[in-house]
Amino acid sequence: MKKKIILLVSIIAILFIIVGIILMNGSQSKKPEKQVIKKMDIDEEQVFKDEVIPKISSLDANLYDKYPIEDIDKLDNVTKTKFLLDILYSPSKEITVKQVENESKKYFTNYQIVKKDIKDGKVVAYKYENNKYTKGTTVGNRCTLKTSITSKKKVDSNYIVKSKYYYISGKKNSVEDLDATIKIFKSLEDCKQDKSEIFTTTSKTIGITEEEYKSNEDKFATYTYEISKDYKIKSIKSE
Repeated sequence: MKKKIILLVSIIAILFIIVGIILMNGSQSKKPEKQVIKKMDIDEEQVFKDEVIPKISSLDANLYDKYPIEDIDKLDNVTKTKFLLDILYSPSKEITVKQVENESKKYFTNYQIVKKDIKDGKVVAYKYENNKYTKGTTVGNRCTLKTSITSKKKVDSNYIVKSKYYYISGKKNSVEDLDATIKIFKSLEDCKQDKSEIFTTTSKTIGITEEEYKSNEDKFATYTYEISKDYKIKSIKSE
C-alpha cells in the first residue's frame, strides 16, 4: 500500500514538473519581440524631410476629417481618389487618370482609381470625362487642422512621428473690421459645433502666435503617425 502511495505521489510530482515546463515555455514564446529604437542618421533625416513631411502635410490638409485612421490602405477608393485629386488640383487645369495613378503610388499600397464623378457629400467635387477630371463645386469648411511635430524616431524599420494638434476657426466681426475672432478647439466636432473652445484670440490672420501656442500646448492632444520603410503613412492615431 505504501509503495502504491509513493508511486502515485511520484507520478503527480512528475506531472507538475512537466506542466510547469510547458507553461514556462509557453509564456516565454508569447513575449513580444523587443523593439529596436534608433535615432535617424543625417541621410535619413534629409529623406524624412523631403519624403515624409510633405506627405503628412498633404494628409493633414486634405484628409483630416477622417482622422484618426487605423489603416490608410483600408480607406475606400472614392476617398482615396478625392484625396489625390485635392493634392494634384491646380486652377484651370485638368487632371489625368495617369497623374492620379502615379501620385497614388506615394501614398497607397492597394488602390483602384474611381473613373466617375467624385462627390463631396451631395455635390460633385470633380467631374470625370474621357480619363480626365475637372474641378467641380468646392465645399468650404471653417475648421482647419493645425499640427506641430514634437518628436520623430525610427522603430525597427518603421518611423514614428508625434504631433500636437488643434482645430482653428476664424470669423470677421464685420466687413470693415480688419481683425477676426479666432477660436481654438481640441476636436473637430467641437469646432464644427462651435463649443468648448480651448481659448479665443483676435488676429488679422487665421493663426495663433508662438506665445499662445506654448501657453496652451499642454491642452492639445497628440496624433501619432506610423510610416513604413518605403515612406508611406500607415496610420494616424490619436492619444
